[in-house]
Amino acid sequence: MTGGWCCQGQVAAKLSEALASADAVLCFVAARPTGRFSGLARLASPPMPGQVINWAGDNDVGPPMAVQWIYKVDMPFQEAEQLRNALDGGRNVFTGPNGQEIDPVAGQALAALLEARARSQMGGAPGPMGPLGPMGAPPVMMNPMMVGGFNPMMMHPAMGMGGAGWHPGMAQAWGQGGRAPAAPWRAPAPAAPGGPPLGFAGPLPSGKGDLLSMSYEEYLEAFDRAKNGPKEDEDDEEKSASEREEDPAPPPAAAAAAGMQMMTEEQYIEHCQKFTREMGMPFDEAMVRQHYQTMKSSMREEYEKKRLIRQALAEGKPIPTELRKSEPKLRKAVELEDDNTAVPRTHIDDEYARAGERDPKILITTSRDPSSRLVQFAKELKYVFPNSVRVNRGSMVMAELVDSCRNHDYTDLVITHEHRGEPDGLIICHLPYGPTAYFGLFNTVLRHDIGDKKTVGTVSEAYPHLIFDNFTSKLGVRVSNILKHLFPVPKPDTKRVLTFANQSDFISFRHHTYTQTGGPSTVDLKEVGPRFEAKIFQITLGTVDQPHAEKEWALRSYTKSAKKPKLADPALRRPDPPKELAHLYADRKEYLAKQSYSLDSLRFGMARALFDGVLSTALLLSGFLPWSWALSGRLAGPGRGTLQAVFWGLGTAAVGAAASIPWSAARTFGLEARHGFNKTTPRTFAADLLKSVALALLLGPPLVAGLVWVLDLGGPWVGLYLWLFMLALTLVLLTIYPVLIAPLFNSFSPLPDGELKTQIEALAKSLKFPLAKLFVVDGSRRSAHSNAYMYGFWKNKRIVLYDTLIEQASSAQVVAVLAHELGHWALRHTPRLLAAGQLQLLGQLALFTALRNSAELKSSFGFDSRAAPPIVAFMLFSHLSGPLDEVLGCLNNWVTRRFEFQADAFGVAQGRGADLREALLVLDRENKSAPHTDRLYSAYHYSHPPLVERLRAIDAQIAVHRKKDH
Repeated sequence: MTGGWCCQGQVAAKLSEALASADAVLCFVAARPTGRFSGLARLASPPMPGQVINWAGDNDVGPPMAVQWIYKVDMPFQEAEQLRNALDGGRNVFTGPNGQEIDPVAGQALAALLEARARSQMGGAPGPMGPLGPMGAPPVMMNPMMVGGFNPMMMHPAMGMGGAGWHPGMAQAWGQGGRAPAAPWRAPAPAAPGGPPLGFAGPLPSGKGDLLSMSYEEYLEAFDRAKNGPKEDEDDEEKSASEREEDPAPPPAAAAAAGMQMMTEEQYIEHCQKFTREMGMPFDEAMVRQHYQTMKSSMREEYEKKRLIRQALAEGKPIPTELRKSEPKLRKAVELEDDNTAVPRTHIDDEYARAGERDPKILITTSRDPSSRLVQFAKELKYVFPNSVRVNRGSMVMAELVDSCRNHDYTDLVITHEHRGEPDGLIICHLPYGPTAYFGLFNTVLRHDIGDKKTVGTVSEAYPHLIFDNFTSKLGVRVSNILKHLFPVPKPDTKRVLTFANQSDFISFRHHTYTQTGGPSTVDLKEVGPRFEAKIFQITLGTVDQPHAEKEWALRSYTKSAKKPKLADPALRRPDPPKELAHLYADRKEYLAKQSYSLDSLRFGMARALFDGVLSTALLLSGFLPWSWALSGRLAGPGRGTLQAVFWGLGTAAVGAAASIPWSAARTFGLEARHGFNKTTPRTFAADLLKSVALALLLGPPLVAGLVWVLDLGGPWVGLYLWLFMLALTLVLLTIYPVLIAPLFNSFSPLPDGELKTQIEALAKSLKFPLAKLFVVDGSRRSAHSNAYMYGFWKNKRIVLYDTLIEQASSAQVVAVLAHELGHWALRHTPRLLAAGQLQLLGQLALFTALRNSAELKSSFGFDSRAAPPIVAFMLFSHLSGPLDEVLGCLNNWVTRRFEFQADAFGVAQGRGADLREALLVLDRENKSAPHTDRLYSAYHYSHPPLVERLRAIDAQIAVHRKKDH
């Protein structure tokens, strides 16, 4: 058995001598750039040195590219012809030595078995053979496998791979499923002494050696040399200054060749990481990736323009019309180019460029709370992937999982998912920068379900051979690259085969071992398991923890059926914080946590609003209100309309409160707890609920009775009387709430003496604010949110600070927040808002006065239009005025937002602008407010302006005051 390498127009003399006695030859021929193979050809006579071999098969398009494998196989020619037809597409079914049919998927392993048999007869792989061929191909070593379109080449150590051994990633420029290189090969530049190999990249124009062996300072110096030319003290001493001034500087292309042209994308990202780390700037991988691609695109465009200029000058033709405007600059650049910058260098530019430096190291895990079947599937995947480790994920989020893999130097992360206990998803994430492939799993069969112990093969830890069948398209090549780089280089005598067979975009996976039984052509093939079909539905250019990574490819049906983002989601999903907040989120985890809380709060609010709308509509249209009114009448007895109204009001309020309790608990113990804000215990929650019920039973009946009395006696002026009644009720509640009601739920203690108290009192005195008391409330008992407010009438003003605010902010920042609050008092915002609210209420009550006797209003909802009292019309009007409240609420938000800007300006005028700015940033970070907000959404829903708008306004006010001071 003999193996060797030959190129078009060149056959080594050793090969001719070895094949002198061959009666059948097994050949794999790279016949087309698509990576298809011609299969077998029979040589009637041994080839001679320099002979061009015309192989059988589909070599009708162009000359034969290269003979990848030539075997002498000890088997009859009929069997060889049968295998040739099968490999060449003539048959889809393999047959064994006795003519029996083999499973189409398992049959793909036959070629690997023949190859393994051939290698075993050769006694191991030979060393490098021969010099470079006419095509400029590099020296190669024996290919460990060449079956089914999979063509990983073995590179000679002289190719700059450092002698670290062979890996499929070394063959990207030549391999790709057997296709020939798109451009002539360039001999690699020698690596600098002591530095890592450069691979396919040439030397720097500065002569400093290769890029990877340079320090960062040397790289910057080389880049500066390429861009601006050598320094003056490094020029030839005999050269005059005038001559140096006349020498034009190298074109920008030279600088690009020194940096971008020589870097892969992964190297460029590492370069930018180091630069931003030294400069103290935040690093954004997505932005760097986009910048890299943009620069490469512009470089390719510039090289194409210069090529046209160079061609026109060489042939004496006029410059193309579209290039005449930039002709002087391009002509100058062309004249200054040398061999290193004239054409783009050939290099490996993908995420697996360094895959051959070491074997893969894989972490396998599952989704959260996996079933026993998913855990077993993950355990069996551990035996599929060599050098892999399976771990229980526990409660780790995706970002923590990926960071842990990076810290422990894993090259890949494999995550399995399930649906109702059945594995249905597989994620393969290449580290540290991607890509990430998402597969759907179907027809999963675990090892113990394949058969009994006699039919199932034993688990082997040997590095497997790989078979990739029908991965010929660009997507197929991409998927095969992602899969094959999960496996290290196998040994020639390995008796383990993994098959990936693509049939109608479904990848069938099989795992087999084999043993030779008897002669060289008799083997025992056993399936090891597991077995499944996979379908690719998405490939992204980032890692799995980057939800906004650019999508390289996505299945069309998947994109159509995917969940569409909600209205406000795009603003909340932006990958980067606003530039005004960028310095706060050097740790990207904080920004992602802030986004997550904003999204969860938005979704929770939308679900709650939807539920409340459905419940309110159901109560109005289902007849619940007239039924509950009648029930209240029976409970109160005849002639007791006020008591009936009290029972009815308490009953409907109880229904609404009961419906809101689950939502309140879900927000407290679900949303807030998940994001680290909740400190309320179930006992405190239950106590607060009982206190609220007690207050409702204590205050509710008198308020309903007073409302009924006003409605019954109001007559045509009922709207005015109702307004006076509610105005008095509002003033009473504003007075008693901070004194009697709030202490039932929180503890209020005087602010201790100290620097903070002294500064607050000095501020209040300077503004002539009638401060009576300063309190600290134990807000941390229930939540980690922070705030401050003031209350009281006339000369009895009080300020309340949350203890969380005092812990999170400095004394100067707390005083700045109070300067803002005192601005509301100084500018009379509170009485203005109170007056606006009362005018709004008066207008609504005037509308009620016009509709109070409407028979249609009562009968439309099932009430007796003649017997129903005015309280019924008032309750129905309250329900129906909801849309009007939404419109008026939007106007109120517009007013309060203007007041917030004015209060901020007041704080700046007090000399607290810088502290106020920092205080707002602290509050925003600690409360995890939305980093990005949609303008229309915030205008409709938010009573306070977004933080970015406030910061810009504060900066403008600070600039105005500085200008006045100067």
